[in-house]
Amino acid sequence: MAGTIIKSLLLSGALVCLCMCSNNQTILSKVGMEGEMIEFGTPEQVGMSSKTIELAEKLFIEAVEQQKVLGYQLVVARKGKVILDVAGGYRDLEKQLPMERNSILRMASNAKSITAVGILKLVDQGLVSLGDPISKYLDGFEDDPANKITVEQLLLHQSGYTNFAPFVGDLTPSSLTPNGSPSLEHEAYKIGKEGPDAEPGTMFRYNNRGYNILAALIEKVSGKKLATFMEETLYKPLGMTQTSHRLWGVDSTRMASQYWFTNGAWEKLDVWEIEFPRGSAGLSSTAGDFAKFGQMLLNKGKYGEHRILNEETVKVATSPLIDVPEAYLSPEIEKGMGYESEWYEYRDHRDRGIDTSRGYGFVVSNEGVYSHAGIFGTFLYVDPKRELVGVILTQSIYGGNPGQAFIETINQAIID
Repeated sequence: MAGTIIKSLLLSGALVCLCMCSNNQTILSKVGMEGEMIEFGTPEQVGMSSKTIELAEKLFIEAVEQQKVLGYQLVVARKGKVILDVAGGYRDLEKQLPMERNSILRMASNAKSITAVGILKLVDQGLVSLGDPISKYLDGFEDDPANKITVEQLLLHQSGYTNFAPFVGDLTPSSLTPNGSPSLEHEAYKIGKEGPDAEPGTMFRYNNRGYNILAALIEKVSGKKLATFMEETLYKPLGMTQTSHRLWGVDSTRMASQYWFTNGAWEKLDVWEIEFPRGSAGLSSTAGDFAKFGQMLLNKGKYGEHRILNEETVKVATSPLIDVPEAYLSPEIEKGMGYESEWYEYRDHRDRGIDTSRGYGFVVSNEGVYSHAGIFGTFLYVDPKRELVGVILTQSIYGGNPGQAFIETINQAIID
């Protein structure tokens, strides 16, 4: 059952502040996080308490001991200094393989933020306009009401598509590829022909199809495959050497296994992959790598000497553009799919009054913190007021992740 649910979803340590040590500590060096290139520092250098940061990590150490979480990677940076970079627990429970700082994790829906930045790069280059109908760029969207869907509506999950499955039925052969294998553009064409379930622009519904359409748009306009475009435009400039859309090509010895807590025990998930990279999921990374992406955003689009996005573009994209009834999926949809909310979903205004808005590819809190999560327990957040970037990664869901308490403790560590 677990494998079926996740197939539907997908288709559908070392304390760097030197307060503590662990067996998986590596040589400290600049990781490229001024456009600030992040480098390692101590909490006191950036006005934070080492002791309180120890308490924040302790939440995850204890969660592993209590088997509420199986393994984790945590990275926190403030003012361009990494003051926490740790890993703990297991990347494979059965084989007793430790989660390490260089272990590779499946980022799932964190890919949506990456896809959004790819679209915004094309907007900055004058190749795409947010108000344009998607039919201007992609075939299959000529009929009403699909012809009303705009690029901006896709970014905001307001396209009218309500089905959580990322594509329409099974993947089918395509004339767009040399060997006739399925392609992203062909699958987007099928989504267009199916048409949205509701009038575009009239409702928010978090879904995968919209972001796969956006990924097809990136390929069509750029003339490059999604993975190539992202590598050249984002990953290489940021030095994200551990991030890839090609899950089948990464070092399998470093890949963490995925688990969910069901019927009182941890069960390994059978994760299925498709033949091509997509915009809704299918990304792998590490906490250290993904923190660079967050730092670029905190730097208002600049990283070192590289300008990824215009400053105004980042400002708009990470603003509260629409109020949403739920940050991700509604309780009714979750119940129907057979799983319960993860910790980051409890943050929204159904419970805590935190995540009440959406930007382009991000959830936006009432304090201006913007973030995104992935179903396997991955979470990136950027807090401009506190000058913080945080990455919380696990591959074990529904057990009792202390992510929210971790964030609150990190905030309490700020003394200046």
